[in-house]
Amino acid sequence: MSISLERLNLFFKAAEESSNWSDNWIVVPQHTQLSPSLLDWRSAKNELTENRRTLGDFSASLKKAGIVDVTGVDLPGCMVLLPNGTRLWQCFSGQIEKAYSDAGLEKYDYPMIAPMNNFLSAEKVIPLKEQVLYVGTDSDFASQRPRAGLCPTGEEVIYDHWRRMVKTKQDLPIEMYRQSRFYRPHTSSRGASVFRLMENADVFEFHGCFPNVPHAKKRMRDYFDMQKALSAALCLPTVFGVRPIWTNQHRVSYLTIGGDTILPVSGSIQSFSLYMQGHSFSSVLPVQYKENGKRYFTEHVTGAISRRGMFAHLLNGWNSDGSFFVHPDLVHTKCKMFYIPHGLDDEVCAKEFQSLIAEAGVSSCLEIIKDSNKIKVLAEKAKDEAVPLRIFIHGRRNHADKFKMIINRSADKAEANLFTDKLDSSIAKVITGEIDRLKDMHSNRTVEFMHKQVVHCDVLSDAVDVAQNNKCAVFPLTLSEEAVHKLESFEVGEVNSFIPKNAFPQRPSKCIVSGAPTSWFACLTKRI
Repeated sequence: MSISLERLNLFFKAAEESSNWSDNWIVVPQHTQLSPSLLDWRSAKNELTENRRTLGDFSASLKKAGIVDVTGVDLPGCMVLLPNGTRLWQCFSGQIEKAYSDAGLEKYDYPMIAPMNNFLSAEKVIPLKEQVLYVGTDSDFASQRPRAGLCPTGEEVIYDHWRRMVKTKQDLPIEMYRQSRFYRPHTSSRGASVFRLMENADVFEFHGCFPNVPHAKKRMRDYFDMQKALSAALCLPTVFGVRPIWTNQHRVSYLTIGGDTILPVSGSIQSFSLYMQGHSFSSVLPVQYKENGKRYFTEHVTGAISRRGMFAHLLNGWNSDGSFFVHPDLVHTKCKMFYIPHGLDDEVCAKEFQSLIAEAGVSSCLEIIKDSNKIKVLAEKAKDEAVPLRIFIHGRRNHADKFKMIINRSADKAEANLFTDKLDSSIAKVITGEIDRLKDMHSNRTVEFMHKQVVHCDVLSDAVDVAQNNKCAVFPLTLSEEAVHKLESFEVGEVNSFIPKNAFPQRPSKCIVSGAPTSWFACLTKRI
């Protein structure tokens, strides 16, 4: 791969500038001291033991939970998002759209196809050979002249629109986002991970079009802060870093920042991307404005997060029994209740109780179960769904009797019993308190997971061993092509990115390859 000297200089200059942006490049939640529970929880045995399950097992659990079926369409690269999956994705996408809007991005809607001429122009920047699916009639293909192409990225259709929009400097900036689907050829589904099948679906991409480099760089930093905040909001334990130019598509971007979510299986997955494109695309499509008799190409910054972020969250909350522990802020239904009457007609009490917890901000659903034979089946089904808290309320037999509540939590499959005379606000407070505790339990579980999976190394052999064991090795490394290729020659993973030294002020900073002082740390991990 040949890299021009100009491109290389741009990369090093931009990397040096970005090294001063922030010392927070690894996003993890804060560890929280759990408040005492008012319930007596009995933990399930061996629910969270270490295991060696595969991504195929993960796909099976997703289908069982009604989230996604990767075998639902007999076409490589396709899958079916099931009802529970669509509800989860609504929660995740709502967080994404809010973050984008708060950052000053406006929503646009573009077609999924682009004229053939746009692909010919874009191909000068990004390799598109065998990467485009074409659109046409039988006669179009018979004459070998398809009329359009399905977009494998957003640039082909968005930047052509900008070419028509931008005439003067006053037309800028343009800052927009869209929810899109990209179409890329898949020759086979055999051996492909669940993430590979889903990576092009429901992509929230954003694009910024700016009149000059300083404006673009300022917004690049703002977008970086936005993505880190979004990573925290989506509870994705993510390592952000500068992608090495020697092993990435340097023609597309001279500075790329990736956000890799650490996984318990196969290392990591890229959940976030951020690109400083400069005028790579605007010079060929072209997007330009005129000022004082001169024409200037616009400067572009772009980035994205796709549905794979949701599945990374699910994989990290995947229990050993195949169920899922999802952060309560990211589910449509925080509490699922089943009311089983036993003599007295107390359905009104159950519905009033549902209203009480709703007033406290806990969304729930309530089912009245009059056939006791269905309880076991419904309990098993509820166990598979990504609902943080499940409550079985047994009604009273007489006025001297008590309500019995059997409460299950998805975090560890623990169970608690509660007997009460009334389903009143005090009991509602207990339930809402447990939802808050589940939020803290999710954060603490993520923190403990990251401490186990992200390992600091000062010796080359240790870094290789860590990556070999499907963990993320972080170590001082010179920002150079030689150092990157040296690490990757061990074939245990990929040097995903570089993190500025100021993120690890207490760590030794001598390159583990050359021994020379360095101002960068690198991440080595297997990446899906």
